[in-house]
Amino acid sequence: MILALRLAFSAAVVITHANVLTMDGRAPRARCVAIEGERIAAVGLRDSDCDRRGATVIDARGATVIPGFNDAHVHFGLITTLGNAPEIPALPRERWRDAVRAAAARMPSGAWVVAKSNELPMGVSRAHDLDFIEHPVLVVTRHGALFNSRGEMAAKLDGEVPHGFVAGRLVAAALDVVTWAQRPAAILDAAHRLLSQARQDGITSLQLISDEMPALFEHLRQRGQLSAHVRFVPLGYRLGENEPYQPTWRGPAPSWVRVDGIKFFHDDPAQLSRSELADIVRFAV
Repeated sequence: MILALRLAFSAAVVITHANVLTMDGRAPRARCVAIEGERIAAVGLRDSDCDRRGATVIDARGATVIPGFNDAHVHFGLITTLGNAPEIPALPRERWRDAVRAAAARMPSGAWVVAKSNELPMGVSRAHDLDFIEHPVLVVTRHGALFNSRGEMAAKLDGEVPHGFVAGRLVAAALDVVTWAQRPAAILDAAHRLLSQARQDGITSLQLISDEMPALFEHLRQRGQLSAHVRFVPLGYRLGENEPYQPTWRGPAPSWVRVDGIKFFHDDPAQLSRSELADIVRFAV
């Protein structure tokens, strides 16, 4: 049996009668663990090794205690965008439009419609070609993505995306913009669902790649609702910006919420030139 615990007590907590897997080759197993605040204070072979005056004692009854898992690559924002996006197959233009229309009909009034399609059909290449949908729309393909006019306005792009089309290397940035254009309650609900799933899976630290929402998770931390350490690695290229992005957010508890590192794309639809790669390396150094 695995004993999964979230320890958020200010006083000491002692786990006894446990099968502790320490991940330390010099002493791979132990019997007890003592926690003080947010730190492990002692690990011992005898329950008495972890005695703490006034501590809350948890009898593990032989259950296994292990360190929390780290998930090294999570796309939180995609929960609210591509997470449940319908797949529109390759079809002639009118049938393709009908499939997008059907997907939109399943959404609440005014909600974003984010769909995936291998490629856009002939005759669909500009924002107004998707304006037959009375929702903000973003269709993501392997060559780029296309907003409709309502989507451009809802995302407050202010002309940053000519004719609604987003090139491959900026698709993730466009999805990030759409994430923030969602209703606040939807974003907060997604954060709670992510943390709930992490707790169920024994994950105690998350690396959120291409997202940058530290204020949201700092808000949860201050409310005592943050159950995993969160590190953000934001995108290096942003819509409407020519220079690589440099994060500046600093929080009061960087061991819980921090922003560092940069992500750039260099796959097929987002090829970087030799000079761009050189600029990125110089920027990083």
